[in-house]
Amino acid sequence: MGRTIPSITFRIDQEIAHLKKFFDTLDVEEKEAFQELVAYAKKMRTAAMEVNGELFHLMLLSMLIGLKKELRRRFNADSRPLAKF
Repeated sequence: MGRTIPSITFRIDQEIAHLKKFFDTLDVEEKEAFQELVAYAKKMRTAAMEVNGELFHLMLLSMLIGLKKELRRRFNADSRPLAKF
């Protein structure tokens, strides 16, 4: 039989599980912040699935994008045009 490829959700959960010792050292406020960042990574799992790259880097990028979106909402920053690649 062929092998089953693990889902992106499973892979993200595995990556987060590897960070448990780090998570355990955080104080309550830091744990809340970490959990919010993890939520961003999980929300953007479809985008991560489309890119062939190292999962942890894709998770970090998703977290940064989520933070940037939140900052824009909070400070009503002007939208900048999307960068063209």
